[in-house]
Amino acid sequence: METAKETALVPLPSGKRSLLMIAILLFAAGFQAAGYSAGVALPIVLQSIGGMAYYSLINALATLSMMLAMPLTGKLSELFGIKTVILFGIILQTISRLGLLVTQSLPPLMTLYAFSNMGIGFYISGLYTVISDVVEETGRPKYFGLFTTFMAIGSLAGPLAAGQLLNRGFTQIVFIVYLPFFILGLPFFLALYPNRKPPGTGSGQFDWMGIVLLIVGVSALVSWLSLGGSVFPWLSPAGLGLAVLAAVGIWLMVVLESRHPNPTVPIKVFRCKKFTSSFLVSMLTTSFFTTMAAFAIVYAQQVMRVSPAVSATVTMPQTLAQAVFGVVFGRVLSTKFQKRFRPIALLAQFLILAATFLLLLARPDTPILVILAASALGGIGVVVPQSSLMPFFMSDLDPRDYGAGISMFNFAGSLGSCLYMAAAGTLLNMTGSLESCFRLAFAFCAAAMCVAFLGFRYTSNPKTDL
Repeated sequence: METAKETALVPLPSGKRSLLMIAILLFAAGFQAAGYSAGVALPIVLQSIGGMAYYSLINALATLSMMLAMPLTGKLSELFGIKTVILFGIILQTISRLGLLVTQSLPPLMTLYAFSNMGIGFYISGLYTVISDVVEETGRPKYFGLFTTFMAIGSLAGPLAAGQLLNRGFTQIVFIVYLPFFILGLPFFLALYPNRKPPGTGSGQFDWMGIVLLIVGVSALVSWLSLGGSVFPWLSPAGLGLAVLAAVGIWLMVVLESRHPNPTVPIKVFRCKKFTSSFLVSMLTTSFFTTMAAFAIVYAQQVMRVSPAVSATVTMPQTLAQAVFGVVFGRVLSTKFQKRFRPIALLAQFLILAATFLLLLARPDTPILVILAASALGGIGVVVPQSSLMPFFMSDLDPRDYGAGISMFNFAGSLGSCLYMAAAGTLLNMTGSLESCFRLAFAFCAAAMCVAFLGFRYTSNPKTDL
């Protein structure tokens, strides 16, 4: 399939475009700083209020909230504008995180943590859309690479600040250490980016039924995975009821959204084989991110018995690898992208699989260096999916579907993280072993390797070599 004709870019002089890109990159850093700093603090906060048994469930619900918000961003952008949706997400996250500063009990913590991640879901997809709006197609791989690098900077700054604050007894304030990145970027974003609505869309009735079926189907699936085998048996009436509700809800959503002229969940983008492969790989490899940010940190704190400051370093090798190799791979893939993409992408998937294998070797007396090595190796690998899968599938999408494709692609990561957290939480409750979570991540990443091998290829003869 030939690349569709490019839509008009938002007209900005090069200087203003650079300032806007700086704002977007600062937001990317803030997004990661928020997630990784909270990942270090959450186990300690839960231990202090006796809620550690709900750790996996809280993370699953938070990821579910973000996941459900992501597919809505494209439709909400059509109605209210991309800029408005991004600002709404940032404000929602900020208000929720400020509420966490004074929360001392489990129910409000679960609620605010979920709303915080919902805010992330509303703005993260829009940031990629802004890049597509102001940067020509051939220049996007470079900026997507920089986006990955700044995400890595946030992943480094967040845990580093969190570890130091936790060692000094400042636990709750860790939830807002990410705010300086947004404060620095907001003036440029507000001044330079217009409240644009995606072209060629915006007509038709709002598809509320699609939202309802998405929420029902995915919530039932996550509840079944999270609570089955612990709260109720898998094949009990409650277990079977949730499984049937999940299957019916998701099936009805697919049927409805594939026929709806103005769908909230744009199923039609799965007609693009490149998008489908990218979606599945992103969904499955997110298990590596999740296990490093959640279970590897808990393993270091509670099994290896290291301090909060040391446990905060678990994700730092991954971060440094992303910071360095994000720029390197971005430059390598910015020329002859179609020739270089497949071998580099397959190498990246192999590195992620090798990283999860190293986690399988972890034991209570294992040196922390093994966890750090896995973090670094996976960090190198995840750079390529982060920076190259969007240019890969966008080469076959109609430009009018860019917003829908980007939203659904980001939804893939949240879906994978949510399903992995729910299943890993069940395994943890059943076995009492964090090693079982590492084995599950390895299985997810092995499946991703298979999908990448089969689907990461250019089957057409493009007119130009990106």
